Amino acid sequence: MADYRHGVMARLERLETDVGEIERTLVHIADILLSQNERMEAGFRSARDMQQSMVERLDRLIEVTIKDRTQSVERQGDVERRLTRLEEHVGIPRA
Repeated sequence: MADYRHGVMARLERLETDVGEIERTLVHIADILLSQNERMEAGFRSARDMQQSMVERLDRLIEVTIKDRTQSVERQGDVERRLTRLEEHVGIPRA
């Protein structure tokens, strides 16, 4: 009976040791996953910030392009009006 108890106790000790190792491994895996999650979140934040910055720059480019085109059309209209007045002043018939 003593050998049986000794065997059972030895098996229980090994089982406790194995369970302890499994727990430590699981804690280590959880730490790795949390660390990876933090890195991924930082990467996602960086990508969102970069995307927002690009959208803002594109918006500014569109705004400047539209403004430039509007001003070019206005300038062209102004040149046309001046040319018409000059032609009328010097007596050149309009085609």
